[in-house]
Amino acid sequence: KELKKTLRFLPWNGLLIDTYTLEVRGDYSRYLSFDLRYTLTVEASRQPGEALLQATNRFVISKCHLILLDGNINSKATVVLNVYQMCAFAGILSMYAKNRHAAELLRTCRNRNPQQSR
Repeated sequence: KELKKTLRFLPWNGLLIDTYTLEVRGDYSRYLSFDLRYTLTVEASRQPGEALLQATNRFVISKCHLILLDGNINSKATVVLNVYQMCAFAGILSMYAKNRHAAELLRTCRNRNPQQSR
């Protein structure tokens, strides 16, 4: 008799476990239902670039689980994929945060100087 096809990736606690090889990947599918502009929180400060860099670093560190980088569990290709996905997603979040911050800054400047915004 033919066995039913099983689920290739088992989602577990923010990770995807490959049921064929037992390799582990990050699971970013939950972000599909979020508005990414509000996922990364950046403090308003006199140094917005530094604040954005710190927020991005905090995000990457929170997603950088040792199990994703472990060469005894994952193949080299999967480790590289995990690092790539973390950095790409952090870059996307940074872009959204930068654009949101720039829009808020422009709105603040227009509110302070209403004559200049015309």
